[in-house]
Amino acid sequence: MYRPNWRDALDTHIDLQGENRPDVVSMVDVESWGGQITGDHSETINGLVWAISDWRGPHIHGRPRRVIGYLNPHDAPIWTRRPPIGFVIPSYGSPPSFPAGTEDLGAQMIAHQYTNGEGYGNGLPEGYGTVRCDMNAANGYDPHQLRTATGIEQPARSPAR
Repeated sequence: MYRPNWRDALDTHIDLQGENRPDVVSMVDVESWGGQITGDHSETINGLVWAISDWRGPHIHGRPRRVIGYLNPHDAPIWTRRPPIGFVIPSYGSPPSFPAGTEDLGAQMIAHQYTNGEGYGNGLPEGYGTVRCDMNAANGYDPHQLRTATGIEQPARSPAR
């Protein structure tokens, strides 16, 4: 979860990760928390995104590596200048809509958070087993496309026989 002191958030994130596993993606979750965070925090949020990416490894064609964002279009004024990363967009019970000024989120959306485990799945899972939780749909991305969109390196393919 993003907080204005992004350097502390970065240190905590790296400490909790323990190691930089090549199959793990970090998500910078930006929310207003009911008005607790206001104003444009793009500079510090982007600082966090790029710092996590620097830790994750070399950038990919000038894009952050293995870092994605979470942003509700209604909270977009908090993060107006967004880097070229994939985004998870929440919208329970229906596909997300993108008001004016957030069209880039629609273009960069790699997943849609469709439920918090409280009944918005319309037949999709509401969690794992008996645990109810946030669930995301990859909106047409196959596993290979999702790996590419999140910056995870593709596994080596076996030679054809």
